Amino acid sequence: FELGMHEQSLVQAVQRGADSANRIAGYLISDFEEYMRRTWNTLPCVALRLRELKLYTVNDFHSGVLNLLRAYGISYATIFSSFRDTPLALEIESFERKTAQNLKLGKIYFEAVTVTLSIISAFALLSGGC
Repeated sequence: FELGMHEQSLVQAVQRGADSANRIAGYLISDFEEYMRRTWNTLPCVALRLRELKLYTVNDFHSGVLNLLRAYGISYATIFSSFRDTPLALEIESFERKTAQNLKLGKIYFEAVTVTLSIISAFALLSGGC
């Protein structure tokens, strides 16, 4: 691509990029409460009606939470990157263990929230709302 960089400089740039992407993904947060807080903050990204409207229905919210739950189907092994042994395989394994734990607990949590919202949605529909 004629970037005017030596190969070693390009390799280092890609390694730094992979390392940065691994760390900012948000999956490595040790504090589960903080991890879930950040996950909830993504709700408007996966539920457009929540972003577009100031007033939304229980079903709109329920749909958004279902979309969050679907995101928990991601394989932790596909989240992290390395390039020419940076970061080291041992560090990637550590990332994957922490992420697997967060994804497992997050999925259980959002499954419980989904069940709760299903019941609330049913009551809303039966009472004439939505």
